[in-house]
Amino acid sequence: MRYIRFDSGREPRSSNPFVQALGLVVGIAFFIGAVVLGSLVLAALVGFLLIGGLIIYVRLWWLTRKAARRQEESFVDVEYRVIDTPDDDRR
Repeated sequence: MRYIRFDSGREPRSSNPFVQALGLVVGIAFFIGAVVLGSLVLAALVGFLLIGGLIIYVRLWWLTRKAARRQEESFVDVEYRVIDTPDDDRR
């Protein structure tokens, strides 16, 4: 039976403790950088969403306020009293 050896193309891990420690420090630095960058992107996204929501809320509030003002102006609310009608004399 013929065996095919799998080779990932990587060299085996170094047995030098200095190289291993350096690789660990670089890996931790990359991880911290990724977390910080991700949190900044998330904070920016949340900030943009909050500002956009606030703009939409203020715009809707302004339009409803404007519409209510127009509706109040279109109706005249008055009180009146009938003093004399022409139909009262005929009865």
